[in-house]
Amino acid sequence: MATTLLQAPTAAARRRKKRQRVTAPKLLKKLSLDQRTNAPTFAPAPLRTMNRGELLYYGKGLWAEQQTFYLLSLHDNKMLKVTAPFNAYVRKNPGMKVQRWDRRPMHEQFHITKLLYYDRRHQEAGFEVEDAIGGAKVRRHFLMQWDLKTNAISQATLVARSRSGQTYTHMLPLGYDSQRREFLYVRQVIGKDASDRTIFVIGFSSRKPRVVAQFEGKRSMSSKTYFDDVHHRALLVEYAELASKGPAPKGHLVDTVSGKVRHFPIPLTTYGVAFGAAGKRLYTYSAQLGQLWTIDAVSGAKLQSLKVGKLGHEIGRVSKRELLLLRNSGLRFLSLTRKGVRPGRWVPIKQIYTGFSHVGGSLVLPRRALVKNGDLLYIVEPRPAR
Repeated sequence: MATTLLQAPTAAARRRKKRQRVTAPKLLKKLSLDQRTNAPTFAPAPLRTMNRGELLYYGKGLWAEQQTFYLLSLHDNKMLKVTAPFNAYVRKNPGMKVQRWDRRPMHEQFHITKLLYYDRRHQEAGFEVEDAIGGAKVRRHFLMQWDLKTNAISQATLVARSRSGQTYTHMLPLGYDSQRREFLYVRQVIGKDASDRTIFVIGFSSRKPRVVAQFEGKRSMSSKTYFDDVHHRALLVEYAELASKGPAPKGHLVDTVSGKVRHFPIPLTTYGVAFGAAGKRLYTYSAQLGQLWTIDAVSGAKLQSLKVGKLGHEIGRVSKRELLLLRNSGLRFLSLTRKGVRPGRWVPIKQIYTGFSHVGGSLVLPRRALVKNGDLLYIVEPRPAR
C-alpha cells in the first residue's frame, strides 16, 4: 500500500491562505459623478469634507444653476442639495458688478467656483466667486460668507486680484477651523517670470481678514492642501517630479494660530499626507518613489522611510493606529507601532470593483474610504483592524 507523505505548507501557500482570510471592504454607496448638462445640471468637484467631517461636498450646478451645491451625509449616505442666495445678493448690491457687463446673464458675469465650508452648528457657510469674463485685464476673486439661519449673504470680501500679464493669483482652499470660526485660504502670487512666488495664508471670519503667515517659495505649490483642525496646523507641499531640476521640494508646516512656519524636505511627487493623532508625526507618500516618510512635526526631521508601493494617491488615518494608502491596484493598510510604521493588510481593488482603476481624487477618512475611479465614487467601510 502506497504511503502518502504530508508536507508542511510552503511560505507562499501560507501567505495565500492569509490573504484569503482578509475581509472584503463593505460597499456602503456607489455614486455617479458624471457631468450633466441637462437640468438639473451637475459638475463634479474635488472631494472635501465639511460640517466637522459629517458632510461630503462632491459637486455643483452649471451655468444658471451654479448656485446649487451637492453634499452627501456620511452618516446615512443621503444626498443633500443646497442653493446659495448669490443672485439675490448681487441684485441688492449692484456695485459688485462691472458696469460694461451689466446686461449679461449673471453666470456670464460671475463664476461660482466652489463651496468652501458648510457648518450647521454655527449656521454659516462660504463659497468662492470670481469674475467670469475672459480677457479681462483684472480678475477679482471673492469670498462670499453665507448666513444659513437667514439664508442671506452676510459679507462679500475681495480676497485677491489677478492682473493680466503681470501677476497670477492662485487661490487654494485650506480648511475651516470650527473652533475659531475662521476659514483659511492659501494665496499664491506668481510673478511675471513664474519663478517669483509669494505664499500667503489668510484667515477669514466675521472680523477683518488676517495674514496668518507669509513666505517665499521656489517651486509650484501642489493644488492639494492638508489641514489639521484639531491641532490648528496646515501642511503646504511643493510639487516636483525630477530631482535634477531645481531645488528639492519642501513641505511648509504652518501653525494657523501663531503663524509660525517650519520648512523641511519632502519626497518627490508627494500625493498624500496624513497627520498623526497626537500631533507629533506627519506621514508623506511619494507616488513616484513608492515610499512613505515619517516626519517629526516639531523638528521636521525624517524618522523613517518605508517602501509601500508605487502608483498610489491618497493616504489617511482610518483608525488611531492605522493608516490606509489607496493605490490603483488596491488598499494597503499600515500599522502605527511604537517602533514605527509597519506594512499591514493588502486588499485588492477588485474586491470593490473590476476593470480599469485610477484612484486619483479619492479620500481617506476615519472608518471610511471614498474611492474615486473615473466618474464613479465608491464609499466603503474598509474594516480596519482593531
